[in-house]
Amino acid sequence: MTEATQYYAPLRYVVTADEDGWPVRAVLRRRLRCSRRLLVRLKRTELGITVNGVRRRVDEPVRAGDVVEIRMAVETSERIRPEPMALNILYEDDHLLVVDKPPGMLVHPTLGQHSGTLANAVIHHWAQHGEICRFRPAHRLDRDTSGIVVIAKNAYAHRALSEQLANRQVRKRYIALVQGKWPHGEIVIEAPIGPDPDDPRKRKVTPDGSPSITRVLLVRNFAEDFALVEAFPETGRTHQIRVHLFHAGCPIAGDPLYGEQTGLIARTALHAAQIEFIHPATGAPISFSAPLPDDMEQAIRLLGEANGKGREAHDAEKNELKP
Repeated sequence: MTEATQYYAPLRYVVTADEDGWPVRAVLRRRLRCSRRLLVRLKRTELGITVNGVRRRVDEPVRAGDVVEIRMAVETSERIRPEPMALNILYEDDHLLVVDKPPGMLVHPTLGQHSGTLANAVIHHWAQHGEICRFRPAHRLDRDTSGIVVIAKNAYAHRALSEQLANRQVRKRYIALVQGKWPHGEIVIEAPIGPDPDDPRKRKVTPDGSPSITRVLLVRNFAEDFALVEAFPETGRTHQIRVHLFHAGCPIAGDPLYGEQTGLIARTALHAAQIEFIHPATGAPISFSAPLPDDMEQAIRLLGEANGKGREAHDAEKNELKP
């Protein structure tokens, strides 16, 4: 590396009395929770690992009060073209960007679509603010699903979020408008999900699939043949909520793969409304929520009016959906 190397903001840890004499490697692994792969990258970087501002080997001991820092070299998403687009930012710092994705937008470019995605908008946003980051979504939403997407701005944050997701430490809440009356108050759907051999675009419940768990809570059944539910996925399989609700006999309204077009809404009526996790840099719990988009609001309002509800009753039900 040269002196021109650019770095992300450093992550810092102050050694305690109990850790006096630990090798630098132990602090990085146990306290900053660096993976072996990340340690290899840091060791190859000029200012990747420092103690009190001085580069140190990972086998050297630290003393109480020492300041251990790691710095990651800036990376880019060279194949993603920046494009100016509206971006609803819920939160941003040196490590995370949290956005409310509108329906109809892909998270990442595909072979068939290289522009108009969330990635294109985010790369442009960073460029406008003089930041160079690689686009690393911690999780993804389907094109038609609206709501919260968390994006890591460096490899450390991405690994930490991925670990939380794998350990089921991230809590997510979705809101869905489904077809049919929901026959349960609250149930936990434990049904393994795998590829559908008859359609490569789809997934299905199958005995040899990956373990998949979704808790579903009824908000309201409408007189029309629809219901409003909240879904809390404990695992993160492709199309998990869509497949589990279909499996339960109530596919999501407007879902082109697992439901049918109803005329009520022009896309899959699923919204990622809330997420809670541990901030990868501070270790503090953090939570974000995103309001229902206009098309789902309109669909719920129309169903409420068909049930003889006025605006006041609709607003009261809307408030029940807030975290």
